[in-house]
Amino acid sequence: MSENKYLESTIKEIDLEKGVIYINKTNSSQGNDFIAKKEYYEKTLSSEDLASLRVGTKVKFKEYKTGKAYIAQELTVIHDKELPVSHGLSEIKYLESTIKEIDLEKGVIYINKTNSSQGNDFIAKKEYYEKTLSSEDLASLRVGTKVKFKEYKIGKAYIAQELDIVRDFKNIYDIRNYDSIKNNEDNIQQNKKGMTVDFNLANSIESIFKNRLSYIKNGADFEDVTFLILKFLSISEIYTIPRDRQGGQPDGFFKCLSIATQTPKLEVVYDCTLKPKHLWQSEKEKQIEAYLGYITKTQRDVSYDYIDKNGQSSTFKQTVTLNNNSDKQIWIITKDCTRLIENKQYEIIQNNNAISLDIAIKEINIYDLLNILSNRLKKSDFVKIDSVTDELRYLGSD
Repeated sequence: MSENKYLESTIKEIDLEKGVIYINKTNSSQGNDFIAKKEYYEKTLSSEDLASLRVGTKVKFKEYKTGKAYIAQELTVIHDKELPVSHGLSEIKYLESTIKEIDLEKGVIYINKTNSSQGNDFIAKKEYYEKTLSSEDLASLRVGTKVKFKEYKIGKAYIAQELDIVRDFKNIYDIRNYDSIKNNEDNIQQNKKGMTVDFNLANSIESIFKNRLSYIKNGADFEDVTFLILKFLSISEIYTIPRDRQGGQPDGFFKCLSIATQTPKLEVVYDCTLKPKHLWQSEKEKQIEAYLGYITKTQRDVSYDYIDKNGQSSTFKQTVTLNNNSDKQIWIITKDCTRLIENKQYEIIQNNNAISLDIAIKEINIYDLLNILSNRLKKSDFVKIDSVTDELRYLGSD
């Protein structure tokens, strides 16, 4: 391999669990993307390099072709001249400040100092911010927008890397509605009954979620956003399983009560995944079998540790009752599609009698849940929780 010249390209996909990194083709006539396998890349990439890899990271490698496969060997990261070879950013804490000036034509964003003793403002250059900010993020930036970033200092320059918008509600709402917020009254529609809907606000909430989902690559982040959307839907009871106690358990479960009878109408165990369908289907088979047993119990114990406002550590414990007269479902929540995977007959013993329960196993697209939320927020009439429950219940049943 030593006589081969290095090629340069960018990362297309990373799957360290399977031990493969996919790299974009270097020309349009090339049949397939390059593949870097673990037995090759672990010889040239440090653990810090692997942790820093992102889709779009520039790399160089030597090509080895076998059949139709393009193998990348001697893979290394192309480090920007201003950065030390090791990057070292993974251990640096995020700083927060606000945008001072934006010049996307020149490819620079200026960010206000974080303290008075700092010599110069921070600078975020295009080669850094385009890795973490989507086109929608860039279009939404305004002077004063709150951002977070990691600092790297070279000489008298303060460089902002891993730049991201601080995604709290007030910050996102303000930047999404910058041009229309002064005329907000025009965007509040009133129907004959005198009820109003603030479409700016409803659209902002939807935009926050869509924007967040668009760049999520981490399973834990996906779980968090899913949990938040479910809470926004005003589900009666929803519980997440702490990640350090999830072994063999789902990410969470929820119950929707009937308003009329105050009894469970729908009970769902859910699990989130960002993996492609061909990967998660085989992995989830055994887990789904376990979830069948999980959802058919008469009660579940929930416990997790938390830190209160005084910094004291406490443990929350609660026993949650389940009802076998409710509609029971198992959801695999993805960013792909909504469909019925299987209607399962599951037999349990109750009061010494065998009972057969119908359990629907479904794949649910997170954007379909977001669509239900968006429609709910934009309705100008009363929204009954039972109607939301029915929408959830019949997802994927067509």
